[in-house]
Amino acid sequence: MNVRTAQVKKLRNLLKGKMVTIQHAADETLKDLRNHDENPPDFYDQATIETDRNINLLLRELDRQSVQEMDEAIQRIQKGTFGRCKACNKQISAGRLKANPMATLCINCKKKEEKESMRMAKSGGWSLYEMEPSDVW
Repeated sequence: MNVRTAQVKKLRNLLKGKMVTIQHAADETLKDLRNHDENPPDFYDQATIETDRNINLLLRELDRQSVQEMDEAIQRIQKGTFGRCKACNKQISAGRLKANPMATLCINCKKKEEKESMRMAKSGGWSLYEMEPSDVW
């Protein structure tokens, strides 16, 4: 087994471990949501409970997306395509993969993608930085 193979195997095990940790957190959130008090004493407690619930659900959605990306990375490892840019098919740098093991684009293609996204946002006539609070509320 060469160094690259050993590193990829270690990464696959790390991703699987993170997936288990995230699933455990999701299970705990569901348990907490099921066991909460349906009739809190006052309006403010109800607002706090609802806010906490919404934040937890948002965090679980982000976790779900992360698990999906991890699963896709594991599939790429199994197929032997891990570390290849899906846009240009060049090798993604080891530093980028170390920072983000779920990366599917090399740094150059990712920069191009982000630049295009910014161009599309601007051509659509909106930008988060150009909006006034009254536009949102």
